This record gives sequence, C-alpha cells and structure tokens, in this order.
Amino acid sequence: MSYDVAVIGAGPGGYVAAIRAAQSGGKVCVIEKNELGGTCLNRGCIPSKVLLHAAKLYSSFQKAGTFGITGNIELNYAQLAKHKDEIIGRLNNGITALLKNRKITVIQGTARLTGKREITVEHGDAMTKVQSDKIIIATGSEVARLPVFPFDGKHVITSDEALRWESLPSEIIIVGAGATGCEFASALSDFGVKVHLVELLDQVLPGLDPDVSKELARAFKKKGVDVRTGTKIVSMKVEDGKVRAVAGDETIEADVAMISTGRKLNSAALGLDGLSIEINGSSIAVNEHCQTSVPNIYAVGDITGQSLLAHAASRQGIVAAEHAMGKNTAMDYSLIPSCIYTAPEVASVGLTEAQASENGSQVKTAKYPFIGLGKSQVLGEGAGFVKIVADEKTSQILGVQIVGYNATELIGEAAIAIRLEATVEELAETIHPHPTLSEAYMEAAELFLGQPIHAMK
Repeated sequence: MSYDVAVIGAGPGGYVAAIRAAQSGGKVCVIEKNELGGTCLNRGCIPSKVLLHAAKLYSSFQKAGTFGITGNIELNYAQLAKHKDEIIGRLNNGITALLKNRKITVIQGTARLTGKREITVEHGDAMTKVQSDKIIIATGSEVARLPVFPFDGKHVITSDEALRWESLPSEIIIVGAGATGCEFASALSDFGVKVHLVELLDQVLPGLDPDVSKELARAFKKKGVDVRTGTKIVSMKVEDGKVRAVAGDETIEADVAMISTGRKLNSAALGLDGLSIEINGSSIAVNEHCQTSVPNIYAVGDITGQSLLAHAASRQGIVAAEHAMGKNTAMDYSLIPSCIYTAPEVASVGLTEAQASENGSQVKTAKYPFIGLGKSQVLGEGAGFVKIVADEKTSQILGVQIVGYNATELIGEAAIAIRLEATVEELAETIHPHPTLSEAYMEAAELFLGQPIHAMK
C-alpha cells in the first residue's frame, strides 16, 4: 500500500494531522495499535474531565442550601463511570466518522519504521508493509511506572486504573502534585474521599507561578486535602489490603496509592536507531516545522517532548501535515495555554513574572481577586484571582495567570491579547459585560494602571 502521508498514532496529534493532510489533497493512512483518540480521549483529558465536572456538580449541590435549595443528593459512582464510558464511545465514533469522511485509511496494528519511506505494521500474526512519501510520528506517551513503587493494579496504581474504577476508595495517597495529581485530588476530595497529596518539590503544580500554587494549596486545605509539599516517599508497601507509605518521618495509611510522577514517551519500539533520527533522551528532536533529522519524517505531540498537552499536539499535527504537503507552516510554542481543571481551576498563558524578568523585561504585575466581582458573589465562587504580567515601560501584556471558577474558559481572552501584542491600557479600555467573571481582566488592568474602580489603591 502506498500513500502520500502515513501517520503513526491516532491521538489528538495524529488524527488531526491525518485530516489536515487529506484536506490538503493527500492520500493518507493512520496506523493505530489501540483506540482512536489516543490517551487524551480514552485515558486522560476526556474521562478525567467527566469526573471533574461531576465533582463540581456534587460539590455545588452540597452548598445548595445557601441558595435555598434543599434535598438529599447521593453519588452513584457506578452510573458516573458508565456515563464516562458512553461519552468516550461517542467521541471515538466521531473520530471514525471524520476519518472516513476524508477517505483516510485506518490500519490497526503496531507500527515500526523499516525505512525512510516504509512502515511495517504488525497485527496479530499478520504483517503489512506501508510505503509513504511522508511519515508523521504521533505515538504519544503513557503513564510512568517508577520501579520504586510496588504497582499491583489494585492498591498501587496509576491514573489509568483510577479511571476504570466503578466505586471509590475511602482514602487515597496521591504521589505527585502535578496537573494529574492535583486534578484527582480535587475531584476525589469533592466526592468525599480522604486525600493525602504528597509532592517532592516545594509547591503543588511545580513550575507554575508561586502565587498560583499557593492559592490552589490554600483551596485544597480548605476542602480537607492533606497537602504535603517538600516531602519524599521513603518507602511504600501493601499489607492486609492497605497501602502504607513512609512520607518523611510519618507513615500514611490508605486504601489506594495513585502514583502520578510523570509520563514515559513512546519512542523505544519505533525503530528510530536504524534511520539515524536524532533523539534527545527519549524524545524525538524536531525543527519549527516538526521535521525530524530525516526531512520526510515528522514527529508531533508528546513524543517531541515540547509540550505534553493535547491542544499543542493538535497544532503540531496541523503544522507537520501542512508542511508535508508543501506549505511553509511553522510552530510557535510561546502561546500554548496551560489548563488544570481542579476546583478552583488554574490556567495560564505566556510568561510568568519570573520568566519575564529572566527575559530582561522590566516587569510589573497586577492581581485582581474574584471575590471583588459581583458575578463571583452570585455564583458563590470567590476563590482565586487574575494576574497580569506586563512590561512596565511599554505596558505590553506578556503573560496571564488565573486561579478560579472557569479559569480554563477565561484564558482564551488572554491568549488572543498576547498574540495581538495588546497593552494593559487596551485591555482596560475594552468594555467587558457585567456581571461576568471576565471583568476581572478589566479590573486587573485598571489596578495595573493605578486607577482601580473596584479595589482600594
């Protein structure tokens, strides 16, 4: 079989690349060994967000008495798990339909590069040779299973197993307070599970703005999460159906331990060595067009190590596909929004205060709390803030960080503002509807300019 473009992997980088290549006039195939949609749809973004949305609803109902709404609310987790699987199924079918509509051939099996323009696909005992002028690698990543932890799939698990639960534990240890660890800590605590969140580094969400991390840690502690930062898990074992972890100089006992300490890139079995494709550790080195060191072979998504986010993978997929089909498209990594769907949510785009300073900017910031907004009072969701990072001389907006209700929806405005090189003055002069959460942008901008309306000077 011969194609213009062959894509290995059908996650948010791969299937998007295939569609764009087909839209550009190419004869395209996608090779996938598991389900269409990859980790994001089947074991990551989508199923976890179903749980987080349910947790938000459940938590809201617990506070509904404030709004005069009374009655008993019960969580049927088995029904929620079924609902999650139904959503995944519908979206899987949607991707199948999209690929069929573009006349993209889907080949089920495990792919290995056996030439610069050849892929060997194993499916069962059979083997298929695929010839393709251009190849796009989009094999993604999987949860890392560090050998220091006694994984058994029941008591010591990863997020993959947690997303297959049909009932909840009463108490859990979550090791790692990155995005995944914090999202599970948020949802499970809202569902009533006792959560111990243990992080080796000195803040939750390591690498993010310290103001953001402090605000989320404060919210977690308020909802009863046992947050332990700067703490190492010295040992862990399963005894009598319980997990016992020595954390620092204390022992924590729980029904389950979920290890959330990073991801492993799926590059080992691709046959890259034989093609002299440049590798950085386990990631594939790419240029701004997502080309590898072999020009007709591209790589997108987690496997490049650039950004382990689905929306970044999709953009890389478009860039690679368009370049493969003759268009001079390039990737810009400077404006990839980061979204964490905890309660409260966390979102950021552009530079943090520290990053802007390191880049040589004369930095000025302004932070407006959501509690000052009428809409936040209406919703009963006053936690968090909008923080603007800008150049003091030019007033150009360099970055925005948000903690608060629906932060992940609000961050889009900041991404557009930074892309268009907007100034704080322009943001302040933009009329925002009232009452909305988006007014926090305008209020933070006014605060930055030293003329706040709804804040004390």
